Order: sequence, then C-alpha cells, then structure tokens
Amino acid sequence: MPEGTVNPNQFASPTVSNATIKTISIPLELLQAGQNLLSVETHQGSASSSDMVFGASLETRIRTSEGSKGTPYRNSRNQWIEIANRSTQKVNLEGWDFNDGIDFKFQPGTFLDPGEHACIVNDKELFGNAYPNARIIGEFDGLTEETVSKEFKSEIIIRESLKNLN
Repeated sequence: MPEGTVNPNQFASPTVSNATIKTISIPLELLQAGQNLLSVETHQGSASSSDMVFGASLETRIRTSEGSKGTPYRNSRNQWIEIANRSTQKVNLEGWDFNDGIDFKFQPGTFLDPGEHACIVNDKELFGNAYPNARIIGEFDGLTEETVSKEFKSEIIIRESLKNLN
C-alpha cells in the first residue's frame, strides 16, 4: 500500500500478481490481556480487477504471562465470511460460489451495491444476535467442529458464475 493513511476505497499499489505466504510478528505491547481481535482488509488493484485471494492464521509462539491459566479453545458456530463491493458498480452475485472449504452458492437476485458489505454465515440466528445490523446473504455449510479443529490448510476462493476465480 502507498505511504500515509489507508481507507477502504483505496486501490492497492503495487498490485500482487501471485499471492505469497508472509509471516508478521505482532509486538507484545499491541496485545492486551484477554481476547484480541485480528482484523484484515484486502484491496484490489483497480475497479475492474476480478481476482482476490486471502488467507490468515494466528499462532502464539511465546508465553504471554507467568502462572496464569490460559483460556481454553472454544468452538463457536458463529463463523462468517464478509464480502464487500469496493467498486462503483452494482454487482450481481447470482451463480457465484466458493471453490473449496464451504458449500454456498449465491441465489438469483443477490446483488451488492457499491460500497456495500454483506455476510455469508454458518448460523443465521447466532450471527444475527451478535450483529443485528449486518446484512446476511445466507448460510453456508462446510466448516464444522471437526474440520476447524484438524490441522489442515484450506483456501476459500470466491468464483463468479462462469467459475473464474475472483
């Protein structure tokens, strides 16, 4: 990204032709006791760009405190994928789907207005209670306790209706 303040409508510069794995370290002083939230934002290279790949994992490699009991792993069905239309054009998502990882196909009449965000969720009721103002497009299948707890790497790639990767 260019130097200076980054906003959600800013294009990536330079663009990335092939995704690579990068490891970043988060300084301890940026973390707080209890839960921390990792938020990320992806940026397209141009308004006409039609591809995007993103993945993330978080690993703890140091002991953060002496003698305190760690918080146990908590399975949650409150899982979601948020999509956003960063273009200036309304996007018709009819027939779009994901290549792997989850089972979801966008239904006829599913549109995303310019600047609009929407979510595909694992559990509508649970997500709706946590985020009552969020737009829910539908529920997906695929991420279960079993698949989430296994040590495997999976990519979730959105494909437009002709099955081209986006």
